[in-house]
Amino acid sequence: LLALFVGIFYADRYARPRKHARGGSEPRDSSSAALVRRAEQRHSLTGLFNTSGLIVLTFYTSIALATFTAFNCFEADDGVYFSASYEGVECWREEHGRMVGVAAAFIGLYTIGTLVFCVVVSLQYKRKLLRDPRFAQRFRFLFGRWRAQVYYYQSLRLLRNLLLAAIPTLLPYDEPQVQVTLLVFVLSASLVAQLRLRPWRVDALNLLDGGLTVALLLLLIIMGTSLCTSADGVASTACGMARSQSVVSTLLVSLMMAAGLLFAVVQWRRLLSSSTSFDIFLSHHKGGAGNTARLMKLFLSQGTRARVFYDADNLNSLDLLFEAVRSSRRVVVILSAETAQRPWCVGELAVAYQS
Repeated sequence: LLALFVGIFYADRYARPRKHARGGSEPRDSSSAALVRRAEQRHSLTGLFNTSGLIVLTFYTSIALATFTAFNCFEADDGVYFSASYEGVECWREEHGRMVGVAAAFIGLYTIGTLVFCVVVSLQYKRKLLRDPRFAQRFRFLFGRWRAQVYYYQSLRLLRNLLLAAIPTLLPYDEPQVQVTLLVFVLSASLVAQLRLRPWRVDALNLLDGGLTVALLLLLIIMGTSLCTSADGVASTACGMARSQSVVSTLLVSLMMAAGLLFAVVQWRRLLSSSTSFDIFLSHHKGGAGNTARLMKLFLSQGTRARVFYDADNLNSLDLLFEAVRSSRRVVVILSAETAQRPWCVGELAVAYQS
């Protein structure tokens, strides 16, 4: 999967437009041929690259947990340590050493490599937007979900997921109080960052993400209270949860699920009847000025308090595009070569003039 990911990246990066038989550029197509070419672009290398990247990010935590379990060993009654996943494998013997070697290599290539890749791409974000017009499309899976001013949030999220996978598997199993404490610290830090940055484009997702983190924190606190101390003073989970704690945990999970369902219904109804106003509406042709519009929104959001409408961040349906123009105080047109040839751009100007 990693080799496929890197191969697609370089194939898409160095792809060149096809040349005509006589050495010139490919002639301009008719309207019907342009529609066919637009349909073929949906299955381009950029789309395949974004799909592969989305798969890598989706299974990041699960695969990290699977690789870290090779280092998780428990002590048997006779004092010998065995693998937690494969009880017949004795830890730090020849067979377990091969397992650890494979896991360590995969941790370096996938778990750590994916995080480093995201950090490097995020550091190049502003510079690449000006020099490479295809940069934003190629890395949509990294920046597409976040607001323009917090484009780097995917790296922070991967770091959080990495810590959540490493703490319960790499730390000693006989020190659950340390595991719970560190997990609470990581989740609390991520909650503070999430509430401070509000990274999701949709405000409802920010609230939902914060609510899920709070629910996880409450469950961890309840689990922490179920720890007991053995005769030698070592904390363990042998006591298990008391009946009252089990009832509280069940009620808490049920309430959180009901609250999440109610929240989704309320946000859905609000979306149908919402008419949000903006201070500035950025009208642009995405192919010719998409990166310029995103940089302009980034600078305006950082330097002013104006609410800026940028279609990739604020538009959920094309049916609401002209309504967003009507509800904006000012319309800023970013002119490019094909602005006047795009029906949506002309429609935005017409609606702005009439409003």
